[in-house]
Amino acid sequence: MPKKLLKSLKAKIFYLYILGILFFALFITVSYITFKDLSDIIVKSEKGALLVEYILEVRRYEKNFLLYHKREDFESLKNYLKNTREIIDQCRMCFIQLIGRKNFETFEKTLENYEGLIKKLEKEDSFSKESLLQALRNQGKILTDYAEYLNKIREKIILNSIKELKSWLFILGILFIVLVLFYGYYLYISITKPLKKLENYIFQIIQGKFCAIPPDFEDREMILLVEAINKMLAELDRRKEYLIQTERLATFGTLLFSLAHELNNPLNNISTSCQILLEELEKDDLEFKKELLIEMEKEIERTQKIIRSILDYSKPGEKEKINLKKLLDETLYLLKGKIPSKVEVKLEIPGDFYVYSDPQQLKQVFINLFKNSFDAMSEKGGIIEIKGIEEKDKTVIIFSDTGPGIPAKILPHIFDPFFTTKGNKGYGLGLFIVYNLIKNNQGSIKVESEVDKGTTFIIELPKKEGEVSNEGKSA
Repeated sequence: MPKKLLKSLKAKIFYLYILGILFFALFITVSYITFKDLSDIIVKSEKGALLVEYILEVRRYEKNFLLYHKREDFESLKNYLKNTREIIDQCRMCFIQLIGRKNFETFEKTLENYEGLIKKLEKEDSFSKESLLQALRNQGKILTDYAEYLNKIREKIILNSIKELKSWLFILGILFIVLVLFYGYYLYISITKPLKKLENYIFQIIQGKFCAIPPDFEDREMILLVEAINKMLAELDRRKEYLIQTERLATFGTLLFSLAHELNNPLNNISTSCQILLEELEKDDLEFKKELLIEMEKEIERTQKIIRSILDYSKPGEKEKINLKKLLDETLYLLKGKIPSKVEVKLEIPGDFYVYSDPQQLKQVFINLFKNSFDAMSEKGGIIEIKGIEEKDKTVIIFSDTGPGIPAKILPHIFDPFFTTKGNKGYGLGLFIVYNLIKNNQGSIKVESEVDKGTTFIIELPKKEGEVSNEGKSA
């Protein structure tokens, strides 16, 4: 089969179908030829059996005639001898094929001698002449021997033909089994091997690694399937970025709503101070006026700090050396209105603890982790504790809470996109975004959890650019 034509699962199955048809046609042809030959042999064998029967009848009436010298036995002998001659004349080639030309010629010569003796006996009417009778016996015995030989040859040919037919059927059966096994195995490998390879790629996609599948497949159907999956992955990747942006904007909107209340306090204080100052403007109490202006300045600085924190969160950043405690303080300040009353946050971070990351992305990571812990502990409360550990080539951040924990069967899927246990309250993107943001910063994240005891996220980040921690996620 041409190699190019086999570059398709459809073609391979089609060729298996064609192979089956050809083999079946071969089987039918061989069976037809073999059965036809066997049928011809059986026809010849029937003629041979009839010849043997006539000869035996000739010999039977010959014996009766020699014993009793009855005329009717002699006439029966002549009739069967005539039948013998007729069947020989009709099926000469048939008998030649059965016993061979030389044997047949000897047999026919013997038959002619026997016929000559019969005619001589009838002509001379000397049924009692011993020399003729003895000659008749001798020639009859030779005819009987040839008849027995013909009978044995006939049976042997039939048995050989049946044996040959069985051999052909056996050979064709073995050939069919071998072809089915080899081609079936080839077809099995052709289908299962690329499917297994594709399964491995899809498993990686399930884990959130939206990498294009390399086109290292041979079959046209698999190539088209991979192209379709790659187009889907490209679209998913595009939508993933859109969803991440949407999630950030949603968080940003929540933070703005939370901080709107915080802005009201300094603005109210500034407004009150302005009114008092206007009322006291004509008076000479400069010290009091100075205190009001100083208070207004403090409230304005407080307002500026709130606005600056919002602007810092919204703008894109670049990787830099970050003071982790300061970043966490800013994050908690943004989340001030979202912290449940029963939840306590402990920062066990040294003042000089630094990490290398994009500050806005890292801030988004902690916002998502805080929001998850707040949601988990909103009813019963608990403690969120954050520690920083400095190692030789990386920094380790341990984010733990005393919430309800995550069941073991769910734990391997918490970083998968759209996986959520919150029902309609969540989209399953929070931790997926955390994983991708940590990965963008050449870091890794893993989680440990025990039901009713809490959950711990372990984040590893490089100390500087180029030093990559063990990338990935694990549970």
